[in-house]
Amino acid sequence: MKVEKSNYTTKYTLTRDVLRTDDGSYADKDYFKGDIIFKYSGCTYGCVSDDGMAMCEIEGEGPFFQMPRDALMQSPNVQQHPAEKE
Repeated sequence: MKVEKSNYTTKYTLTRDVLRTDDGSYADKDYFKGDIIFKYSGCTYGCVSDDGMAMCEIEGEGPFFQMPRDALMQSPNVQQHPAEKE
């Protein structure tokens, strides 16, 4: 059965500050605890490490940047896409 991804959120909240100088972040600006960003679902050409996730500022649009997984929390009160459950 095919699941429509549009029925699920890709919104994440930062659980800590992530600065341009932090290891594991390839963002071109600083992000702060509580900021909302979105999971990037386009092609990343293998540029994202196992410890990171491809993220973007506008849902469904690039460019993407890597954020450390340990700095991200899926926004509450939303249903997670079944393919993303671990």
